[in-house]
Amino acid sequence: MMGFLPKLDFLDIKILRALSRNARMTKARMSEEVGLSATPCHERIKKLEKSKIIRGYHVDIDYQKLARYEIYIVEVYIKKEYSLNKHHIFQRTIQSIPDIIQCHFVLGRVDYLMMVAARSIDHYRSIMEDLVSRDGFEMDYVSYPVSSTIKSPQGAGIIDLIHRDYHEIDS
Repeated sequence: MMGFLPKLDFLDIKILRALSRNARMTKARMSEEVGLSATPCHERIKKLEKSKIIRGYHVDIDYQKLARYEIYIVEVYIKKEYSLNKHHIFQRTIQSIPDIIQCHFVLGRVDYLMMVAARSIDHYRSIMEDLVSRDGFEMDYVSYPVSSTIKSPQGAGIIDLIHRDYHEIDS
């Protein structure tokens, strides 16, 4: 989970926060928002890229304007006794199914939480029937169709929490 954490200061966090909101921000606007001149600000961004803290720049697409997909949150229970091999097989299987757009191995009464995108209920059923029929593991699942998204990772997210925590430390 959390291993070595890099040493970042409040300016680095402000840069990350600004980029997470608008990765196309000009150098001038960035330096204004962060409170640092353009060249040192740009050098810090390059350092964050080199250290792989910034892994890339992405676009926030409204997929509902391109195609109609229903989203399902799915709780997955791997049946029988725990086996690392079963979980590895399951995880490799999940990687091979593009309709499963997120999957998290979690602690608690369930083993995995998945997010599945499907064109219809019939499409969703065929995705899950395919998954259940795979060899190497047995599973049960509970589905929750999403009626609307209240908050998503494309919003402020974790970087705002880190910004808040760094600010509290500096205070």
